[in-house]
Amino acid sequence: MTRRGHIILWWIVFGVFAAWSVWLGAEAWRHAHPRVISLPQLHLAPLVVEAEVPEAKGDATVVTVKSVIKGNELLQANPAIPAPGGRKIIVKHLVESQGWQGPGTYLLPLFPVEPQRGELSHFNVAPIPISPGFFYAKPQQVQRPVYWMSDAIRGQVESWLKTS
Repeated sequence: MTRRGHIILWWIVFGVFAAWSVWLGAEAWRHAHPRVISLPQLHLAPLVVEAEVPEAKGDATVVTVKSVIKGNELLQANPAIPAPGGRKIIVKHLVESQGWQGPGTYLLPLFPVEPQRGELSHFNVAPIPISPGFFYAKPQQVQRPVYWMSDAIRGQVESWLKTS
C-alpha cells in the first residue's frame, strides 16, 4: 500500500470513529435523565391513581382521578366495583412534591390524611420509604415524588402491576 493509500485509510477510520462518537453522544443526550418510578413508594402507598391536575394554588389542590391503579377501596365502599373516573379528591402540598411540572396528568402515590367528609377526600403524597440505616436529618429531606404521566412511566406501572 502506498503512502497515499495509508492516508486515505486513516481518514476513513477517523471518519467512522467520529461518526460513532457523535451517535454515542446523541444517544447519551437523548437518554440522559430517564424518569424512574420508586417501586417501594408505590408498595407503601395505599392509593395510587392517575389524575388530571389543574394549576395548583396554595396548600390543597383538587385533582380529578382518571383511573385507580391501587387502593380502589379508599375511594369507594365496594372494592369489587371500579371507582368512577372523574372523582375529585384533595391532595395537600402537591406543589412541594418532587417532579411537579405544572398542570397535566400525573401518577400520584397517596396516603389518606383525614377521614372522608362529604364528597372530597384529603390525601398527601406518599414518601419514599427510608432505607435501613439511613435517617433524614430534617423532615424536609423526605422525598415525596409525583410522576408526570408519559409512555415510559405508564410502561413501568404496567410492569409493576404484572409483578405484584
